[in-house]
Amino acid sequence: MNENNSTDACAEGWGLQLKEWLDEDEYRHYARLRLLDKINKKFAFKSFLDVGCGSGRLLRNYKEKGVESVGLELAKEIVKYHAGHRYTPVVQGGAQQLPFISDAFDFVTCLGLIEHLPDPQSAITELFRVTKPGGMALITVPNMVGPFPFFVPLWYLSGERYRFGWKNMVGSMYTRGSLKKELEFSGWVVESVSPFKGSSLLEWAKVPFSTSLAEFIEGNMFVSKLFGIMLAAVCRKPS
Repeated sequence: MNENNSTDACAEGWGLQLKEWLDEDEYRHYARLRLLDKINKKFAFKSFLDVGCGSGRLLRNYKEKGVESVGLELAKEIVKYHAGHRYTPVVQGGAQQLPFISDAFDFVTCLGLIEHLPDPQSAITELFRVTKPGGMALITVPNMVGPFPFFVPLWYLSGERYRFGWKNMVGSMYTRGSLKKELEFSGWVVESVSPFKGSSLLEWAKVPFSTSLAEFIEGNMFVSKLFGIMLAAVCRKPS
């Protein structure tokens, strides 16, 4: 599979998972929204771009709060879904060449995406470009130091989740140091890098959603560090 075909397969693969995201993403959504709300309390953003927006739940949440919210997706199935529902604008395009002017958004998210790209640095630089001076970003990637490497082969062997191959669907894994280095290279000031989204393991185990369980995992520093399958970097663009 060449690079272009690999990218297409990955994009359409995630597109085909849209139903899963809509029906079974409560723990993942809780973990992500918890982080965004925490940032929003300190930095009240008025414009929001979600690169790789998936089901668009984060976008809808902040649009309802009066935040100008825009999504970007590569997968045609996802863009088609959003065009039909018209919750919020979702543009088709790639993270390595964002179709937006420079300094356009107060806050940018890119959650679980750059690890799939052949040139993640270009995407990080593009995220920096479209963020306003003084603006913020939340960027997440798979955590190399934690349970994620152990669960990948289980997810691959247990069904269709990685039907296009685990490397295409999982991508690269990061340590705190390697993620921080890539972000700083593009000009970001990294305010924190921490493990999160351990609660999504409950989703995979088919545990019914429980706010108290989700908060116990995401809100407890020790438990989050132990089970966090992703790393979350909170970044600021210098003014």
